Amino acid sequence: MRSPTVLFVAFPFSVHTARWVSQLHGSEWHVELFASAEGQQHEDLKMPVHEGDAAALARLVCETRPDVVHSMEIQHGGYLTLKAKTLSDSFPPWVVSNWGSDISLFGRLPEHAARIRAVMESCDFYHCECHRDLALARKFGFRGVEWPIIPVGGGLNVERWLREPFVPPSRRRVVALKGYQSWAGRAQTALAALRRAGNELRDYELALYVADEEMQFCARLYAADLRLRVVPPCTHEEMLKLHAASRVSIGLSISDGISTSLIEAMLMGSFPVQSGTGCACEWVEDGQTAFVIRDPMNPEEVGEALCSALRFDSIVDRAAEINRRTVAERCDGAKIREQVLAEYRRALG
Repeated sequence: MRSPTVLFVAFPFSVHTARWVSQLHGSEWHVELFASAEGQQHEDLKMPVHEGDAAALARLVCETRPDVVHSMEIQHGGYLTLKAKTLSDSFPPWVVSNWGSDISLFGRLPEHAARIRAVMESCDFYHCECHRDLALARKFGFRGVEWPIIPVGGGLNVERWLREPFVPPSRRRVVALKGYQSWAGRAQTALAALRRAGNELRDYELALYVADEEMQFCARLYAADLRLRVVPPCTHEEMLKLHAASRVSIGLSISDGISTSLIEAMLMGSFPVQSGTGCACEWVEDGQTAFVIRDPMNPEEVGEALCSALRFDSIVDRAAEINRRTVAERCDGAKIREQVLAEYRRALG
């Protein structure tokens, strides 16, 4: 009997793609992947990748006859799949995954709003990681079946990490800083905030991760009188161990979904200082289990939050207990995998 097939239209270079697809390993599903943008294939994504434009995708759908098409991310995968659908005489059930700022930010731009609406009105199933984005999808015309609210990278191996020796964050002497400075990332705001927390940081090491060369240069200038370590590209396990060694993990952006680094910090007990422009408020309580930054471009606000997180041991230790329990309940990889497989089976119906 032929195995059911899901055709992913996604970034082949994304770790989110690799982690999501890995959930189907060992299941009854056969997987095909069509690249929604050019880029070096992620090392964990060990499979052939189809390439081309919308016509090539339409031909692939016709030739392979997948049972489900799943576009992950809207501005590339979603738009491409919509075009392929218009070129096809018939089209399988279509699942759209909303990544990060796909609707919440781009939906505010006139050149994208109409295209997002066309995608939302045409797809059959919708997956997002925030209740905020589910409401926005409905406003943009989605009338299909909603999937559970699940992070776009799937779940984490919670059981494994909760077995590891745990050091209370009050005893840790590392501050982890996410180094994205881009159209959305605002790591330079965090660097400016470090100056305001200079005295509080004298006994701490700063660990800057996922930072390009320009950002590394800026970090060395901003933190010239502080201990700064630039973390080279590392495995997922090494990234989690960095959060496990950190008292505070800082992540700032002007727009996001539920930041994966936020969930990872929560699991490993590092106190989050996180911009509220994503969906952090759906996972943490400001002032109790994290400090949620209202303005990710205001270094004074970030600096005050960082100083508080460094001063009050009881807050960070109590937050670690609650955050670890929250991730265990909501982001266990084994449970999420079963949810995902159940949704694909429902799409077959």
